[in-house]
Amino acid sequence: MEEVKKELTPEQKAVQDDLDKYHAINAIANQEGGKILIKSLESDVVAGVETVISLYKGDEMELRSTIAKLSANLSLLRVFKRAVKNEEELRKELVALLEE
Repeated sequence: MEEVKKELTPEQKAVQDDLDKYHAINAIANQEGGKILIKSLESDVVAGVETVISLYKGDEMELRSTIAKLSANLSLLRVFKRAVKNEEELRKELVALLEE
């Protein structure tokens, strides 16, 4: 694989590097530990939403803190959930770049 990367243009190499990253993330998501992590993140997001709903009239600092945690968990969950789609899209993009 390294020999192929040396022949790529900088744009092709950047796409290939991103493709490799999403492939690795997808591999983690498909392992037992990754599945456990994803379920935990999903539970944390649901709990965060429930907490935000209960705090909307309460303490502003606690609400902000909960929203920050919710945002972080949701961002991480999106990375795992979108890895397959992103990998597929980058693969198509790389093929198109290689055909130019």
